Amino acid sequence: MIKHDNNFDVLRLFAAWLVLFSHSYPLSGQPFADPFSRYVGLDTAGGVGVAIFFLLSGYLVTQSWQRSSSVTSFVWKRVRRIYPALVVCVLISVLLVGPILSTLAPAVYATHPQSISYLLTATGWDIQYVVPGVFWDNTYRHTFNGSLWSLPYELACYVALLVVGLLPLALRWKVSAVAVTLACMLLVRPLSPPASPLEVMFGLDGYTVKLGLFFAVGSMYLCWSPRLKPLWWVGAIGALVAWALPDSALSRLLWMLSLSTLVLAIALGMSWLPKLPAAMGDWSYGLYLYAFPVQQILAHYRVDKLLGFAGFTALSTLLAVCCAALSWFIVERPASQINWPFKGLQKTTATPVSAPAAHE
Repeated sequence: MIKHDNNFDVLRLFAAWLVLFSHSYPLSGQPFADPFSRYVGLDTAGGVGVAIFFLLSGYLVTQSWQRSSSVTSFVWKRVRRIYPALVVCVLISVLLVGPILSTLAPAVYATHPQSISYLLTATGWDIQYVVPGVFWDNTYRHTFNGSLWSLPYELACYVALLVVGLLPLALRWKVSAVAVTLACMLLVRPLSPPASPLEVMFGLDGYTVKLGLFFAVGSMYLCWSPRLKPLWWVGAIGALVAWALPDSALSRLLWMLSLSTLVLAIALGMSWLPKLPAAMGDWSYGLYLYAFPVQQILAHYRVDKLLGFAGFTALSTLLAVCCAALSWFIVERPASQINWPFKGLQKTTATPVSAPAAHE
C-alpha cells in the first residue's frame, strides 16, 4: 500500500469542490459571479479549481510516466484512471437520469439523435452537453454536465507528455522548453479587445495554452526536484503582486506561476495539514464528474428556491460527494487494480522518483 505523506488528495478534492461552489452561482440563478471572481478578479473560483487539477495532474502524471516501465503501462494507467468512471457516468446520465427527467415521450427520447450522440462523451474527446428534453426549463438551460469541457484538454496533456517523453534529451529540459513556449504564447495573446479563449493563435486556443501551462509547470517541478523546490512564501508574494498589478498578460502569467508554486508548496511541504484517511481513496474525479448533474437535478426541482443559495450549495455538496464515493469504491478503485497483461513498447529503464506518491 502506498503511504500518503502529502496533501495531493485533499487538494484535488478541494479543487473539485471549488468548481461546484463556483457553478452554484449560475445554476441557482444568482445575478452575480462567485466572490473570488468579484473581489480578486484574476479568475473564478472554478477556474482556480481547474488550475489546481491541471497543476497537480502535471506533477503526478509525469511521476507516473517516470515510474512506468513501458509506454503501454503508462497509457493503461491513464485509461483505467479516466475511462471506467467516465463511461459509467455517461451511461447513468443518458440511460437513467435522461429517461426519468426528459420532457420527451420515452420512445422519442430513445431514438432522439442527441440521446445517441451524448454517448460520444464517453470518448473524453467529443463532449456533448445536451440530453434531449432534460433541464430545458432550468436557469442554466440545455447543459447536462458543463464540467466536462476541460476533459479533452486533460487528455491532450497526457498525449503531449507521452510524445515529449519519447523524444531524445532529458525530460526536465523538454518539459521546461514546453513551459517556456506556452508562457511566451500566453504573453502575446491579446487581452483587449477581449479575445475568446477559443480563439486559435499559433495553432492553439487559449484554454490549451493556459491549462497546458499549469500542467507543464507541475511537470517541471517534478522533473527538477529536489533542485527546484516550491516555496509557499514565494507563491504568496507573487500572487499578491499579480493581484495588485493592472490586468495584463504579464500579471496573469505571474498569477499562474505564483498559484502553481503556492499550491505545490502546500501539497509537498505542509505536513501539518490534516490528511484524508488512506482507506478513503481519491474522490476528486468522481466529484468532478457528478457535481454539475447533481446541481442541475436540484435546480430542476427548484431546491435553490426552497433552500436558498447556501442550502442549495450544501445539499449539492453532500449528494455529489456521495456519488463520488460510490464512483470510487464501485468503479474507480476496482478499475485501478486491473493490470494490462501484455508487454508494450519499452521505455528506457523506469526512473526512480523520490517524491511522495498519490493516486495516479
